[in-house]
Amino acid sequence: TPAVLWPRWEARLDPLAQVRKHLGTALSAALMLVDSRAELAPVISRHLGGLIDQPIATQALQALRAAPQWCDIQVALIRLAEYLEGHDVQIDYARRRRLDYTDLLSQDEWVRACERAVQSPGNGGRYPVARCLLFERVSGLPGSRMPQLPPQTVSFRSARNRFPYLLTPELLAELDQAGRAFLARRRIDEEPLVWEPPAELLDGLDLPRADPERLDLAELHHRVRAGQAPQHIARRLGADPR
Repeated sequence: TPAVLWPRWEARLDPLAQVRKHLGTALSAALMLVDSRAELAPVISRHLGGLIDQPIATQALQALRAAPQWCDIQVALIRLAEYLEGHDVQIDYARRRRLDYTDLLSQDEWVRACERAVQSPGNGGRYPVARCLLFERVSGLPGSRMPQLPPQTVSFRSARNRFPYLLTPELLAELDQAGRAFLARRRIDEEPLVWEPPAELLDGLDLPRADPERLDLAELHHRVRAGQAPQHIARRLGADPR
């Protein structure tokens, strides 16, 4: 499994913004505990490389247990564990975690990607955000583990919050192509760039967040073009602002 649970799954199981920073990693740890007598601390150390401290993971999991949808969250994790037990996972996440990501998405690659996607590369603030996003997609690790991570300044956080407005399908396709080129340089060409278990496993469950794939995209794009704030758009569409 990835060190951070697959994005669509994490988004559906996310009950509280207060634990969001660590929830994906805590969920990966919880997944490994399904039908197991293992303790949380060894799982974090052995399988997740100590990416999260046990007290923080415990806090995130306690938030899950306190959610009104806790019973169905448990069912979701059980279904996911059973699916992974009976199906091939198309990505070797342990190998992905060991890769050196120093040369992932050079500045020149970013500029060329923007040119092909007819997007402005910005004045320098967008590039590290794009690189961080691609790192998360390729590695399955949290962005905080990216080599040469810029300081977590207010301007960086602001640029990251604005980036979804700029991430057109064309630009995402260009970033993914850079990710595939990165893997090819390491002779990893038998795996897809990204993969996730089918979201249909969550059908029929009462979960904290709505399925992002079922949002009205036409209305979403209209509101984005109108300059509405993410929080306002999320409220109108019944979705999570991230």
